[in-house]
Amino acid sequence: PLNALALKALKITSYSKLLSYLPWGNWKEVAKTLVTNVIKNNNILSDIEQVDQLFKALVPLLKDKEGVPPPTDEDGNIIPPSEEYIVEQQLMSRTIHLMQSDDTDHLLRIYNNARTHFSEGGPIRAKYTMQPLIYGILGLIRRVRKRELSSAAEPATSEAPQYSSRKILKYVNEIIESIKERYPEDSLQLYLLAAKAADECELPQIAYESFEEAFIIY
Repeated sequence: PLNALALKALKITSYSKLLSYLPWGNWKEVAKTLVTNVIKNNNILSDIEQVDQLFKALVPLLKDKEGVPPPTDEDGNIIPPSEEYIVEQQLMSRTIHLMQSDDTDHLLRIYNNARTHFSEGGPIRAKYTMQPLIYGILGLIRRVRKRELSSAAEPATSEAPQYSSRKILKYVNEIIESIKERYPEDSLQLYLLAAKAADECELPQIAYESFEEAFIIY
């Protein structure tokens, strides 16, 4: 039934709470089936509450079971993620592409909700979730810039965005800051993309700050 229901299942009262009563392994299997079908059906995620409810149902894919440390080898080193783990996180990253809205302010709020959930997953998951999220936000910035230019040219007919390109670029750099220690090479590339976006938005100070962070990593 879940294959056919997909997002409709989230309308069931306390659906995610009901799932939490399942054994962790069973919950994870249900979560994988749910997110796979959401992606397969190309279910657009355009509502913050909808995204929040979905991610609450996908908890076993978003973070480790509470009280269970990550697996380690004989020397106490954390074991690299398995192929199954990577596939699970790639599924989560694909939900970002389903987050859509014509309203740039609303879409940023959706992205921020996703970030809140992704932040609970720890540094290993961040490679697969935070980085695609940053790419999504960088794409949003160009839309915001168009709104800014339109509202400046025709203030009577075009409303300026609540979240400006400056605010969003600051937000992007804040997210990159949170992952740069573990993923310096990826972060260097992301800072350069942020600098390029800042330059396109005619924000030289933020462009300089982004280039500076990239140079420090290099």
